[in-house]
Amino acid sequence: MNLKIAVLEDKENDYRILESALKIWSEGSGNRIELFWYQTGNEMLKSFEQDGFDILFSDIELEENEIGLTFCGRLRELGYSGEIIFLTAFREYVFRGYDVRALHYLLKPITQETLSGCMDKYLTIHAGDFYYFHKENDIVKIRYYDMILIRKEKHDAVIQMKNMAYAERVSLGEMEKRLPPQFVRCHKSYIINIMYVDSIVGSLIYMADGTQIVAGRKYLADVRKELLAFAQK
Repeated sequence: MNLKIAVLEDKENDYRILESALKIWSEGSGNRIELFWYQTGNEMLKSFEQDGFDILFSDIELEENEIGLTFCGRLRELGYSGEIIFLTAFREYVFRGYDVRALHYLLKPITQETLSGCMDKYLTIHAGDFYYFHKENDIVKIRYYDMILIRKEKHDAVIQMKNMAYAERVSLGEMEKRLPPQFVRCHKSYIINIMYVDSIVGSLIYMADGTQIVAGRKYLADVRKELLAFAQK
């Protein structure tokens, strides 16, 4: 896999540590990387192109009162759909990253072990990045990352994304066989992308797009287990 990686980090020493760890991971895993280093959020935004890079490593606290979270939020508004991984020396910032759908966080000082584990998690998610939607004579390539959930609607499986939906004449059972591990059955009529789960309260699942799903009794324990496993990878 060829990966374009942006790094928003104002301290050169911290950047060099990350750069070295990424190169070691790249050589060991056989994946090619191209690095882009930004020391300010404004510098990064000026050169931003939608989907111009696959992963953004962003320090949460930058100099001159800049907050990495703010700039990552702006990138999402501009259409960035790649992964965000936060760098921080403070655990209390960690859960704020979910506001911009952060994949992970790394506590400073970064170690080779934690960095490699994080990148391996990325590969697990993106090993097969696309679902091929079929309808009549049309074939549409859809990124798994953009699929929030799949719901049953009469005889169709409806793939729900942020701004659109696709209906395919296929059962949810057949869909499950074609989906990667981050998709979990939570109800006889729903499959969810665990990356878009904001919270689970009782049996109610809150999705990032505002959808609320009452999990089926026989699925709830597995959904909780998968969410915790995903968060801890």
